[in-house]
Amino acid sequence: MTDAATTAGAGPKDALLAAEDVKMHFPLRGGLLRTVKGHVLAVDGVTLRLRRGETLAVVGESGCGKSTLARVLLRLLEPTGGKVFFMGNDLTTQKLRVVREERKHLQMVFQDPMSSLDPRMTVKNIVAEPLVVHQEPEDRPLGIALLALLTFFHGLCAVSAGLGLFLWAALSEYLVTVPSGLEGIAALFLLGYGLLEVAGSTGLWQLHTWAWWLLLVQYAGALALWFFLGDLILVGASAVLLVYLLAVRKQFASGQDTTNRVLELLELVGLKKEHLNRFPHEFSGGQRQRINIARALALNPDVIILDEPTSALDVSVQAQILNLLTNLQKKLGLTYLFITHDLSVVYHIADRVAVMYAGKIVELGRTEEIFAQPLHPYTKALISAAPVADPSVKVERIVLEGEVPSPIRPPPGCRFHPRCWLAFDACSKTEPRLFDAGGGRLVACFATARDLGMEEIGGPEISAKQKDRRG
Repeated sequence: MTDAATTAGAGPKDALLAAEDVKMHFPLRGGLLRTVKGHVLAVDGVTLRLRRGETLAVVGESGCGKSTLARVLLRLLEPTGGKVFFMGNDLTTQKLRVVREERKHLQMVFQDPMSSLDPRMTVKNIVAEPLVVHQEPEDRPLGIALLALLTFFHGLCAVSAGLGLFLWAALSEYLVTVPSGLEGIAALFLLGYGLLEVAGSTGLWQLHTWAWWLLLVQYAGALALWFFLGDLILVGASAVLLVYLLAVRKQFASGQDTTNRVLELLELVGLKKEHLNRFPHEFSGGQRQRINIARALALNPDVIILDEPTSALDVSVQAQILNLLTNLQKKLGLTYLFITHDLSVVYHIADRVAVMYAGKIVELGRTEEIFAQPLHPYTKALISAAPVADPSVKVERIVLEGEVPSPIRPPPGCRFHPRCWLAFDACSKTEPRLFDAGGGRLVACFATARDLGMEEIGGPEISAKQKDRRG
């Protein structure tokens, strides 16, 4: 038997992003003690492979678990079971600090462009935020690291000297709480100077430009003070530190560098320089989504998860956003996980399609093959319900009867069988598994396995009487 986990694509170490039997069960609590009464099976055993450079679309009805799956893949939600691999590394076992570093390469564009933007931030700050949050202190230049350490220890020495002088001055005044005279002034000066230096060294270590300016002003002031007091040794030390600061200045990312990067991203998504200092409410829906895309591109990610990025937009704007995503993928070599319920969008943008129903993948394959010859009954119903632009083309609609199963108490066996016109006895008793129907095409359906003569791998063997009765 060909296992679905291996036929879903390359192995976890070869796939860029992979999900292995991922489950997300939300507990239902009730009663006085808030005990668990049940679970919502939002995602229940999903296995996917996302290869570099492709677009994999996840489609299905609202409530089938698509958006929950996206959040689990980013570990915005902790999965109940299964594993998520990114470039061969298991994200589900990593510490959150490591996962946050990995998210530089895994970005997401959310469904509602307005609610995913902070209304109090300008476009410049919104797009620049990932650059600020995901700085890379491990890549700091050696010169800045040495200067930060030197400044830190020098600041500690100044704080210690200030505390010692403060204590000595206090004791000399017979334990007066606040010392007076030059000793007290000198103590307060050393304390303030040392604390500012410790703060500046911390900022240097994290590559903050403000720390460079803080220390520049501080050392320039110290140079002037020691020169006024005539201490040549301290004048020389302050001068050396000033020269060192000026020498490493180019190794900091300036505010102008960040602004230039933001302008580059805005231009990439079709926005202009005059949009830089505007707020989200001043833009249309399509422009807001472009801002979201620019923010997702800020860190040069490998994978972008698109959670229905066009569902809240007008049809004409949808086409613009889809063309933008396609062009960006070609230009930057991006990989997309595209979540949607609009099959017309899927047909034009996706390389492969995964059809999801009630928390499970029921069919997966290349887009052209699935649209030309869907194998699962649910996929057939979805494609038949998609609107056709040409009114002369007559499409036989498949109207599904019954209700979508409850994620709290899903039906036994195949979850689609209460609405399926091809269901037979095995469908209500045994849960079907994904099997390779040929050419890497995966489907989880007993009726399809029976029609293909693959009962031995697609489900339980049906009797000869049942075969005769069903033709």
